[in-house]
Amino acid sequence: MYPAALRDTLLRAAERDLYTVHWSEHILEERRRNLIADGRMSEVQWAHLRAQLTIAFPSALVVGLSP
Repeated sequence: MYPAALRDTLLRAAERDLYTVHWSEHILEERRRNLIADGRMSEVQWAHLRAQLTIAFPSALVVGLSP
């Protein structure tokens, strides 16, 4: 979910119930690695974003799936 403008647009649409957002720990970890590796975010920035995603979309996390 980046670039950030695309991410923000998609998440705003999800907030308006235009679609339902889902992700797994695997997807979130892959995203973290990529954002940090290419210098788009620091670990601190990622931790903040991850916390905000969890607050905004508490039911988005899907468990029990294999990558």
